[in-house]
Amino acid sequence: MKEEIISEIKNDLKVSVTAQVQTEFETKIEKQYKDFDFKTRELADGFNLDFDTLREKLHSQARDIRYLQDKLKDCQVTSQSALSLANQNQQYSQKNNIKFMNWAEKPNENLRNELCRILKNSVDLDLDPNDVLEIHRIPSGHQNGPRPVIAKFRNSDSKIKVIRNRSKSELKKVFLMYDHLTPLNTTLLRDLNNDARIQKAWYYNGKVFALDEKGHRYKFDITDSVSEKLKKQS
Repeated sequence: MKEEIISEIKNDLKVSVTAQVQTEFETKIEKQYKDFDFKTRELADGFNLDFDTLREKLHSQARDIRYLQDKLKDCQVTSQSALSLANQNQQYSQKNNIKFMNWAEKPNENLRNELCRILKNSVDLDLDPNDVLEIHRIPSGHQNGPRPVIAKFRNSDSKIKVIRNRSKSELKKVFLMYDHLTPLNTTLLRDLNNDARIQKAWYYNGKVFALDEKGHRYKFDITDSVSEKLKKQS
């Protein structure tokens, strides 16, 4: 009887202790969970705040980049227009000029008188020396050969009277004549003549023209895209 009572007391005590331990254990787990949840929320709130701040900064930077891109496009358009206008003005100032190549140099030469003499002897052309406003040699990029000569004529009529003889063989034995193009127009003309899509290109009265393979004529500026020009015609 005594042993049964002792056994029953032990079982009751075991259940009581087990329940108490379980309760304490669950309480600790609940506390740790609440602490973990609080810290997690705190970290999440901080992350969200940092993320929102970063997103706003990125949006602000994107707006700044779009603004700068627009300004860059405006600057490119303005600079291209300025470059084109400057080239046109320079070409206009040179429209009555002729560039002479392979004209042999002589000591103490008088180029104005020499030009009049050569034109008279070679093609029987009488040129008034007063029609030549300026004439002089310019530096050459080549070490060998005579320096080029630039002549500025009084008007387009006097220039045309001279340059229309440039293909005559007797005159070509003395020098070669070309329109005095700006460096940019010279490059444009060369590039067009080297383009397989262009049949031929030429300069006339301050402008550069070209024919494509189908015979369509175009006027080109230094800022034009050949591909875009040809695409519009096709």
